[in-house]
Amino acid sequence: MKKRTVLILTLISIVAMVAGTAMAPLTGRSIRFMGAQFTPGKGAVFLFEYTGKITKSELNAVFAYGNGGDPLNAHCVDKKDLLQIRCTVSNVNQYNEVMLSIIGQGFWASVPERVGPCLGFIITDANWTLVEYIPWTAPRLPSGYTHEDHLADWEAGGFIVVNRCVRDTTWVTITTLR
Repeated sequence: MKKRTVLILTLISIVAMVAGTAMAPLTGRSIRFMGAQFTPGKGAVFLFEYTGKITKSELNAVFAYGNGGDPLNAHCVDKKDLLQIRCTVSNVNQYNEVMLSIIGQGFWASVPERVGPCLGFIITDANWTLVEYIPWTAPRLPSGYTHEDHLADWEAGGFIVVNRCVRDTTWVTITTLR
């Protein structure tokens, strides 16, 4: 009887230890690399999505290395409402890849290609009998009127916006709509 009692108490102890560990609330956090894009005026922006809490000191401790092993300065901002972290890295455009270390996790990312600003857009009519490139400078947009508002007006007028953002105009012959 004494042996059975010791055996039963031992089994209950083992089950309690395993179940207690398995059922403990997860207070951890995770971070996932979402991608990178070039933003005019900011450069390469690396976007992360996270769960849990991130402190300001952890954001200040982010570091980066270029694919040659060169240390780079990283600056990260927490967009708490979106649960996203956005990081910029100085002098990153001279590398193909960069390694960012954030809250103890390392991520390799391809450096996005530098792109220029949107110079204009291309429209056509429903029959494709007219295809026009229209630069953003013609006409000048009034204050509070966005590029998207302007494109919506073209579409409301029966035109189809074929390309919302033309970045290279070396092939374009600029014409004016009458």
